[in-house]
Amino acid sequence: NHWEKAVETHNTNFPNTAHDCCDISACDPRRYPSTDILITSPECTNHTLAKGKKRKNLGQMDLFNSQVIDPAEERSRATMWDVVRFSELHQYNFVIVENVVEVRYWTLFDSWLNAMHTLGYDHQAVFFNSMFSGAPQSRDRVYIVFWRQNNPKPNLSFTPLAQCPECGEVEAIQSWKDPFKKWG
Repeated sequence: NHWEKAVETHNTNFPNTAHDCCDISACDPRRYPSTDILITSPECTNHTLAKGKKRKNLGQMDLFNSQVIDPAEERSRATMWDVVRFSELHQYNFVIVENVVEVRYWTLFDSWLNAMHTLGYDHQAVFFNSMFSGAPQSRDRVYIVFWRQNNPKPNLSFTPLAQCPECGEVEAIQSWKDPFKKWG
């Protein structure tokens, strides 16, 4: 995050953390030391429906209606590829990618996943709403967890506490309104 106040606040709370404000897409991954885990949140602004623009089925442009391509939006979505660049060099044991659930509508999403698989990773997507962690807001997020194919699969099931009208407090399980669409 390049917001000076955010970096200052984070530095106050975590004084031993190195802060490097740069364009991640323009920097060389060799600039940073290798670690076992990469936790990342590529830019989500231009994947989300909250911006008010259609994100699904963005195939070929309409011949009869003028459409404007915003290069900044394309660069924003392309930050997902920085995960692949860094993973290729550093060979992390685990990679966690946080984003908005609409990232799944990105035309290159499956190609992006395939690139990580080609690097030797398996993955699982975990969908989570921030209100279950005690945050005072409801924000759906996807956490795509990658692990090296030679590592054991992490236990990614979660059972947040919920209120059952008959039993009281119980460990909830995630379920889907549409059993054929297990994401969102």
